[in-house]
Amino acid sequence: MDYRRFETNLSQSYDRGADQYRRDDEIEARSENHQRLGGNLRRMCRSFGRPVRVLEMGCGTGRYFHWLDNTELLVGTDISAEMLNRAKQPVHASQVTAREVRLIRSNLYEMKFEPQSFDFIYSLGVFGYGAAITSELCAKIHSWLAPGGRLYFDALERRDSGRVYEMKQSMKSAVLPFLPGSVRQRVEARRQEAVPVCNHTRAEIEQLMTGSGFDDFVISSNTCHSPLWTGMHLECCARKMAQNKNSGSTHANADLRRSVPASV
Repeated sequence: MDYRRFETNLSQSYDRGADQYRRDDEIEARSENHQRLGGNLRRMCRSFGRPVRVLEMGCGTGRYFHWLDNTELLVGTDISAEMLNRAKQPVHASQVTAREVRLIRSNLYEMKFEPQSFDFIYSLGVFGYGAAITSELCAKIHSWLAPGGRLYFDALERRDSGRVYEMKQSMKSAVLPFLPGSVRQRVEARRQEAVPVCNHTRAEIEQLMTGSGFDDFVISSNTCHSPLWTGMHLECCARKMAQNKNSGSTHANADLRRSVPASV
């Protein structure tokens, strides 16, 4: 998929919704789902036992900034300039303890950082609307993490198999030529303008993680219970191996499972 093709529509969509999104932060921050996700972030930050460098991919209005403990540098990136403007005064701003916060406008797939720039990278609520996890992005993330660094992200879950999904898309394409001309034109125009919704299966994420060098990870399926929306997410928590690949792997996996509780 050519994500650059949808970049303008996606950024404009988020620009238009920035004020509402920021208002929604006040509601979402009180939800059980937000408390669970935020608790995971806090535990992972604290697990290092020292100040860490953190990257949030798709930070939006800074909804999770106040959960980060033990953080010397927080880099928040987003495709929307208006969302980043709201992130300057995020929800529970008085509780944000990061010593330094940098906000960067960037397309998710074109970000560039030096190798081993971060100890912890996370992304919540991003992989779904207009963004998918790719092998190239996973490889970049792996390189950006320092040895022993951690990754945490969620993605919209697709329960049917890839074959079923492809069959549905093929059926839609097969029907299109038989629609009346005016209807077909409207459908094709919407396809050109629409921002795609990207769903993922557990098998796809497992393959991407393994292929990019992560061999210490846990994936769980969770239902979001929020006042604003409901949906199924896959959550992945991973660790980049330290220099000695054989040391502590069993304990690391146990720790990862504790960091990603089952659905609440």
